[in-house]
Amino acid sequence: MWHYLTLILFFGFQISYSQSSCPVAKDVALKNYLKGIYTFHSAHVFNPERNTFLYLLHENFGINWHIVEHDSIEFYACYDSELEKLLQQKFGEGFLEKIKLKADSLDKTDNWNRKPEFPGGTEEMLLHIMQKLDTRKEDVTSEIDNTTVLLTFIVRKSGELNDIQIRRGINPEIDAEILRTFKGMPNWVPGLQFGKPIDMHLSFPLRLEFE
Repeated sequence: MWHYLTLILFFGFQISYSQSSCPVAKDVALKNYLKGIYTFHSAHVFNPERNTFLYLLHENFGINWHIVEHDSIEFYACYDSELEKLLQQKFGEGFLEKIKLKADSLDKTDNWNRKPEFPGGTEEMLLHIMQKLDTRKEDVTSEIDNTTVLLTFIVRKSGELNDIQIRRGINPEIDAEILRTFKGMPNWVPGLQFGKPIDMHLSFPLRLEFE
């Protein structure tokens, strides 16, 4: 079973821990287990807040996750091995494999993790922009050498767009019209994280073609 945790917890690192640090790590793991503190560790840098497997570990078993320094891998490899044995006694053999299978299944569903989108998708959004955007001929000057606008905004869990800003624009007149168009948009379909609507920041490049 430890080989499975080596894959999950340390993402393929070759782990070997010294005899001197291992007894101490096991003792600490037991003390924390008795206190109800369940924490696994990884030396790999990633975003645990967006990992379904780690989310389910916390929600179902109260197990947390910490990133550790590479020079402490040996200690925590032994710590996690001991903690896993204790948790198997509490939650049953194979509980990690069951959660991993559940996480894999949820990650394949459409309503688990999803980015926000305009109602109807990108094509509908572009059609909406074309219909609403009003650029006068006098706003389009020969000095324009950039036709891509970079916007940032927040799609709230209600679907409302907030904090709409242009990070890279074309000229003040056209930029103002683009802001007006985005502020007048209907609510978007909000983003989902672990099946729940959340506020999400987006960067959106918009390329315009002038005739």
